[in-house]
Amino acid sequence: MTEAGFRLDDDLATIGAGSAPASFPAKLTDVLHARFARLRDGPPLFVIPTELVPDNGPRLAAMVDHLAMRAVRGDEFRRWLSRRVRFCSSLVDRITTGMPPASVRAALESRLGYTDALITVAEPYSFWAIEGDPAALRAAFPIDISPEAVVFTPDIGSYQERKLRLLNGSHTALAPLALLAGVRTVREAAEHPRLGPFLRRLLFEELVPGTALPPAAAEAFATSVVDRFRNPWLEHEWRVIATNQTTKMRVRVAPAIVGFTAKRHCAPAALALACAAHLRYLRPIGEQSGAEAEGWWRGVTYPIVDADLPLVTRHWQAVDADRAPGPVPRDRLERLAVSALADATLWGSSLAHLPGFLEATTRSLVALERDGVEATLAHD
Repeated sequence: MTEAGFRLDDDLATIGAGSAPASFPAKLTDVLHARFARLRDGPPLFVIPTELVPDNGPRLAAMVDHLAMRAVRGDEFRRWLSRRVRFCSSLVDRITTGMPPASVRAALESRLGYTDALITVAEPYSFWAIEGDPAALRAAFPIDISPEAVVFTPDIGSYQERKLRLLNGSHTALAPLALLAGVRTVREAAEHPRLGPFLRRLLFEELVPGTALPPAAAEAFATSVVDRFRNPWLEHEWRVIATNQTTKMRVRVAPAIVGFTAKRHCAPAALALACAAHLRYLRPIGEQSGAEAEGWWRGVTYPIVDADLPLVTRHWQAVDADRAPGPVPRDRLERLAVSALADATLWGSSLAHLPGFLEATTRSLVALERDGVEATLAHD
């Protein structure tokens, strides 16, 4: 599950009503209630969510409590949750690209000497920070043998900031540009003559200053991010990274834009281009609607899977109601930028009032439409 799944279902009546709950918080509530019913005096439980959402532990605890209250589970169950279940925020950092292609999988299983239906490709780097009382965590879950890989700490804020803003933020900001440019993988983008330098400028000149981290630590982590993106063994595809792109932009990128402008009092040009590409990438074509659709760019269609796609579609609908493939006139793009950037629901807060950001994003939208990705990057 990613950020898009870290929410309550609209239909809360499924909890305890005999039908299977759809959302992760609802399923977890059912599991915890089963534990409460069968082993309420058992050892304390630790619930450690790994979704890349700030304060994911307390937020998940609040969702479970809300579901328990709405489903009339009883006050005793809610008291048991507060006493016996500890929700710990956590942060996982490892690039995992999923199951390898059939040919690669066969070769790997031949080397291993056994068949593994769950074999997964991941980078060597791995890190997991778990927030809570280190002694209590260690007593229940003694896995912090290597501090380079697992850390128990009362506050995971700095670890979350560096990963969310620098690694995930650069992934999310670059994805629409790479897809519109026809670049398939992260490695190809990192080594691309235009996207590669843009990635470095985005990271070191805008995302690093936009964080609350000490500059030296942020720059060191950003350097490692570039190296990880260039890993020759990973086939990390942009179409996968761009799944639920709208939620990711809101959580990962928009706060960096706000942070940069607060410090530098000017618009971050690379992030403005990333926002413009995000809006252009999600332009609806034809009659498509909902969370799955196809985008169109210079005669090429591509799949879009985005649970919050309607948040962007409504702004396009206001300026481009016919949804016909083809170039978008400049005046429509200007109206789109004004409307979309002012939408706090879309970004988490309005971006239209930030110094120079509306103007920079509008220029980038117009340039992308007129010149394409590579020419825009060449003059950026």
